[in-house]
Amino acid sequence: MKSVRHGILWLGRCIARFLFRLCFWIPVRRNRYVFMSYAGGQYSCNPRAFSEYLEAHVPEAEIIWVLKRENRQLADGHRYKIVSPRSPACYYYCWTARWILTNGAHFKEVPTRRRQAIIHTWHGGGAFKRVIFDNPSVGHDWFETRCIRMNQKRTVMLYSCSVASDLVNRGGLGHRGTIWEIGSPRNDVFWSDRQEALRTAVRAKYGIRDDQHILLYAPTFRDKADISLYQIDTESIRSALHQRFGGEWVILTRMHHVLTAACRSAGCISANEYPDMQDLLVAADVLLTDYSSSIWDFCLTRKPAFLYMPDLSAYKKERNFYVDIAEWPYPYAETTADLLQRIAEYDAERSGAKIEQYLNRMGSFECGTACAQLLSLTQEA
Repeated sequence: MKSVRHGILWLGRCIARFLFRLCFWIPVRRNRYVFMSYAGGQYSCNPRAFSEYLEAHVPEAEIIWVLKRENRQLADGHRYKIVSPRSPACYYYCWTARWILTNGAHFKEVPTRRRQAIIHTWHGGGAFKRVIFDNPSVGHDWFETRCIRMNQKRTVMLYSCSVASDLVNRGGLGHRGTIWEIGSPRNDVFWSDRQEALRTAVRAKYGIRDDQHILLYAPTFRDKADISLYQIDTESIRSALHQRFGGEWVILTRMHHVLTAACRSAGCISANEYPDMQDLLVAADVLLTDYSSSIWDFCLTRKPAFLYMPDLSAYKKERNFYVDIAEWPYPYAETTADLLQRIAEYDAERSGAKIEQYLNRMGSFECGTACAQLLSLTQEA
């Protein structure tokens, strides 16, 4: 049944691509950029970061955002044109834009043209859990494989470090085209003067006082979701943080965008509806996560983080990692007792040295200029 459905979808996609080619007499607009984050599901991530930079530095740029209606208010105050995913207007702008910038999925039924390119920023940095073609727990049939590789000849990928360019881009994502090794646009915020304003906005949103500290708990998605794996002992963790760092602690939770509210832990404030994860990373004093690529982003801040992995053995067997977990920049724990001990043993000097060693070993490209470099590359091409 699945193969029949995929066959029908593939036929439909091929027909659509043929029909779109009949419209290629419409010229490509050099200064037209189309942006989408999670196929129109969010106004966030690398597309948001670069679109705002483009808006500020290139007044003549025509910026189109693909957004679902319920998310359009997030782009208020910007000079964007907004279209719905897979609407006639969306297709029109996609086949006439010089650049289509996405952090993941894009509309494969629209073929790219000679004067067009897709900039695929991906939505994670570093090289942690194995993805797509390297993920042994997920099989890919002919349809999924061909869809992933469609339009690759005119796709440029960005990435955060040299190790990930080889292992993730070439391996897990199966990318065979160009890679621009400039870092992630969304991570420029860690070098910007906007950080204090973002911290203030997050605290105001959740009623967090200036004298309170924030722990951000942001676990990643698991292929075989078990809600119990996302539960944490909030009171013990808060107490451990107080003992080690002092002060009163508030726990914000940020679940992966495909998870449900059922994964919340008691005693936490859900920040799932907050528009952009990067703002939360700026506001957080400490991060608690597991196999998430937020590890990469957060280590650029040099702030403390801890990894809680109650299913480490099973996860490693089912999915595995690109880089041995012992080489990651933060300490990990498999039980609550281990986690509390890691917090108690935290040493800022030792942690800072480990982060620097990790970034050097990975060949980091992050230096706060990804947006500027990307703008230069698109303007010169």
